[in-house]
Amino acid sequence: MVNMSLYLGIRLRGALGAITAILGLVGLPILVVIAMPRSMRGSTRLRTLHLVLDGVAAAAVGMNIATGVKAARRSTTLVPGAIAAAVFVAVGIFHWPIARRRRLHRPAQHLPRPPAQLKALARNPGERAA
Repeated sequence: MVNMSLYLGIRLRGALGAITAILGLVGLPILVVIAMPRSMRGSTRLRTLHLVLDGVAAAAVGMNIATGVKAARRSTTLVPGAIAAAVFVAVGIFHWPIARRRRLHRPAQHLPRPPAQLKALARNPGERAA
């Protein structure tokens, strides 16, 4: 769809038309995705909202599976089906995460401990170390 809007924008109004067409197609969904977390902060306790979002998540999973099945049907080898089956078993049955979470802030364990004077100074910043 983006390619088609880009093509039509260029053909009808040039570069400005292409930019306008792409922003018109993609701009509103981007704004909605950015605004959703802010608008949902106060409504985290609503059971209905959680049920709706569970339904949306299930629909997204179903669409991904349908796309994968369509792509696998077009393939002439068994490799895509084997990869899909391996991912299904790993994530769906063994509950392995798809990606590892990286710890952004690791505690600095390799640094030496501060001397007792620095600890005392940190506790009482008004005093001077002798």
